[in-house]
Amino acid sequence: MGERRVDFERLDRYLAMRYTRAKLMASVAVKTLLPMSLIAHASVAADPADIVLLHPHAPGRRRHGRIVARLADRGLAVREEIMPQPRELFAERKLCAPREGWSAIPRRWRLQAAFAAWLVERYRPRLIVTFMDDTVHTPFLHAALAHSGAALANLSHTICFPMIDFSMCDVDWFILFGRRSLDNLTVTPVRYGACRAIVAGSQYLVNEAVAKAPGTTPHDPPRLLWIGQYALPSQRRALERDLASFARFVVAHPAYDVTVRLHPLDSGETRAFLEPRAPGLKWMPPEKLLPEVVGDFDIVVSSFSAGVIDAAASGKPVIEFSTNGLAATLGLQDVGLPLVKDDRDLADAVKRIASDYPRASAAALRLAGEHYYRLDDATDRIAELLATIARGGDVAALGLPMRSLEEKMPS
Repeated sequence: MGERRVDFERLDRYLAMRYTRAKLMASVAVKTLLPMSLIAHASVAADPADIVLLHPHAPGRRRHGRIVARLADRGLAVREEIMPQPRELFAERKLCAPREGWSAIPRRWRLQAAFAAWLVERYRPRLIVTFMDDTVHTPFLHAALAHSGAALANLSHTICFPMIDFSMCDVDWFILFGRRSLDNLTVTPVRYGACRAIVAGSQYLVNEAVAKAPGTTPHDPPRLLWIGQYALPSQRRALERDLASFARFVVAHPAYDVTVRLHPLDSGETRAFLEPRAPGLKWMPPEKLLPEVVGDFDIVVSSFSAGVIDAAASGKPVIEFSTNGLAATLGLQDVGLPLVKDDRDLADAVKRIASDYPRASAAALRLAGEHYYRLDDATDRIAELLATIARGGDVAALGLPMRSLEEKMPS
């Protein structure tokens, strides 16, 4: 057990590298005005748990149900929360006075400190697990847990290092899907905090969907699946440019059977954009995991979704548009799979894949092999790792690849 304190000057500098000045100023202005000492609870009724899973959003909670079940099988009490927005914290009062007192925390950071204090006071966990890149809350969670000896872990597919994504490393364990994630995290130009990175595989694969050998013969013509993605406002223009190209491709090739699988966070934007441009499209809701549905298709296409890696693990050749930095980071071209820029490129890529499908399927499996520790359902392996961390066991005895990463904060 020990004390950890957030270095606010360093945290401010890190956030300034990640976000625009306008976004930072707006965020700080709102949070500075909140009367936190009046809103936050002085104490919270306890609901003790061994592990808390802090999901990025409600669809994420649905996707992690198998991990919860496997942890319960190991006798661990699990509680689940969804990463809240500031207005939700204010409305639901998931806020508690921080252990070190209000005066130790600048007003602009009191909301995050109060949520971390509430979470730890409420559940008294031995481990909190976050997903994706929970930048703003992470240092406060780490500090709030440290005095009890509890641990903080982040579980994610780290694939987007050029944009400093996934550079918040102020955790005890950064649990990664595969070698490419570890390589990306190692060379990212900025890392806030230090961690131990460990490679465990993906909890999103299902064994029935992982290909044991490359595919041989696609349908004629091949059946295509477009994987939708959620776009931040800064990405929306690039996404709509790709969607427009995709729509032109669909209209020009009416014989193709094409389905769009919507992103869990999509609130109708993709359908509103595509349906008038390509009325012949089929639509699929996102309730099931991608590996559970991809078997019905021959080729998977996306603008910049990392979901193509799940499809690749099923031996499905994948195509991505090259208009976003994420596409290049995934490494399709490294194994001979196409990046395209418009509808004509897409049409050529589909024809090439269909003409030599076994080669393209084998390339997809190589791609998935770079991204995942093993091409299997890693749910049990991840559950065993989390259980070991929560119980203070010997993580090294699990035999998973590990690497210590130090902080990298440019001056």
